[in-house]
Amino acid sequence: MALGLGYGLPFSVKRPVEGFANSIASSTARAIVSGATQEQAGGCLTGRALTVMQTVQPQPSLLIVPQLYKAGALYPQLPTSASGDFTVTRATTATRVNSSGLIESVASGVPRIDWLGQSCPALLVEPSGSNGIRNNSMVGANVSTNALPTNWLTTLNGLSHQIIAIGTESGIDYIDIKLSGTANNTVATIAPESSTQIVAASGQTWTNSVYIKIISQPSPPSSYSLAFREGTSGGSFVNSGSSAITPTTTLQRLSATRTLTGATTERVQPQINFALVSGSTYDFTVRIGWPQMEQSSVATSPIPTTTGSASRNADQIVASGALVSGLIGQTEGTIYVEVDVRNFEANARIIGISDGTASNRITLLLASGSRFRLVATVSASGQVSIDSSAQVSGVYKVAAAYKENDYAFYLNGSQIGTDTSALVPACTSVFLGKVETSASTNLLNDRIRAAALYTTRLSNDQLAELTRL
Repeated sequence: MALGLGYGLPFSVKRPVEGFANSIASSTARAIVSGATQEQAGGCLTGRALTVMQTVQPQPSLLIVPQLYKAGALYPQLPTSASGDFTVTRATTATRVNSSGLIESVASGVPRIDWLGQSCPALLVEPSGSNGIRNNSMVGANVSTNALPTNWLTTLNGLSHQIIAIGTESGIDYIDIKLSGTANNTVATIAPESSTQIVAASGQTWTNSVYIKIISQPSPPSSYSLAFREGTSGGSFVNSGSSAITPTTTLQRLSATRTLTGATTERVQPQINFALVSGSTYDFTVRIGWPQMEQSSVATSPIPTTTGSASRNADQIVASGALVSGLIGQTEGTIYVEVDVRNFEANARIIGISDGTASNRITLLLASGSRFRLVATVSASGQVSIDSSAQVSGVYKVAAAYKENDYAFYLNGSQIGTDTSALVPACTSVFLGKVETSASTNLLNDRIRAAALYTTRLSNDQLAELTRL
């Protein structure tokens, strides 16, 4: 069973007499329109907050298909009162893909309802991040004077550059650069930052990413790559590494990740490299947009910069308090989540319940080796730890049912494991995509499509149905 439109829990949905208003929930209330909760503009899950009759009974105590929000709050579809509202904290702006497919910035504290690569939105939850490139928005570039963006450098080895165009595509600032001429060495380089700017150290993991597109290439380079130049604080070369990329005629974000190895490394410089054959003639034009250099094992959402490096705070999304406690099954219950996993990062949390500490919790998370894990702890004593086998990137439906001496873990319709000797913790809070405490750690770095709590331990047959793709 599935929603008639989009995705989420297996519901049967009744349409309202009048439609939703297409605007974000007001700052004063959850905005009732003809008895229905107001949806965000571009909403594609019609009637998601209306009369819902579940095919898996009983209905959840808490249901959230992320779409309804305002600054500082994310609203569930169930309950219809404010008891299940989530508080959203992020003290910086951040980017998301909107319903038109454009990347845009949202204000501080606004949850990121993100359409990247999907027909219906999902909740993007990320850790804090920083872009070390001071100007990835092409400030200072000029077609008439052929000026590169401020702070950008080239080493062209016989080729020359020409600025063809500056603009935006899908909300992304870009520059079109033509490289042409006869090579006198084996590589041409465009560096969007100097070799002395980004502080780094041996053992750190960095990701170099860029939006890139081939505009024309009558005489293309042998290959393209993203490179990392390790250096001293004064810019002297220490080490380097690169990874091949394959740009196409469609603007896409490509990335490379490297753990720095130079013993004396103090700086790292991102580079876009073009492999050449000395003595050969070249003519090709590439579109480069929003390059990003961050200390991370994956490329996180774009962080635009103009005159200096910039940071994005972590997304913290939590529901807590006495009213929330009543939505959590205290002696038995079920936790469900549908998640789009593109980055398997060890210990990244998907959804959890706890008393605000790690001592009493039930958590669904990602484990090393691209696995899903169910963990339960009571009074700091481990009760349950069940792992799936290794998985690949994709959409997963995950459920954990719990009762004293009766835990079960399901993934995409199949039972992963059970535990018949485990206690149940007392919990007061729900956490989406973060560690089950007040800390800003173990962020998901991915997208949650739906989540729910039940105050009963669903049967194994119901768990299989609930998680069936």
